[in-house]
Amino acid sequence: MWFALSDGGELNKNEFLQELRSNRVCPLLVYRKDGQLIVPIFSSHELAVRFAQRNTLKKCSIGCMEAVDEDIEKLCKEGFLVERLDWPSRRDVSVHMLWLEREVDPITKGFRSSI
Repeated sequence: MWFALSDGGELNKNEFLQELRSNRVCPLLVYRKDGQLIVPIFSSHELAVRFAQRNTLKKCSIGCMEAVDEDIEKLCKEGFLVERLDWPSRRDVSVHMLWLEREVDPITKGFRSSI
């Protein structure tokens, strides 16, 4: 399973990748449904990236990373629901910073406008 990522328009691709790898800060795209914050997960990295492309501004760096059980458990403890999406549908998203204890090997795509 894969998480969709976005920096919210703050960083370029290299800075985005550096933050993920060295500081282990994962900027997950989340949305609210019926008052509950939800983290979407996807069966492939292509779907996760398409979700990020569809739901972020053109100036945002986007990417994805593999979701492991440890990440999902941490999000559930923080009060999030996790929902598997089979299609990168349009949502009103925000960024939630997930601090990880493990090393991250994300797939970054750069600015949405240049993909």
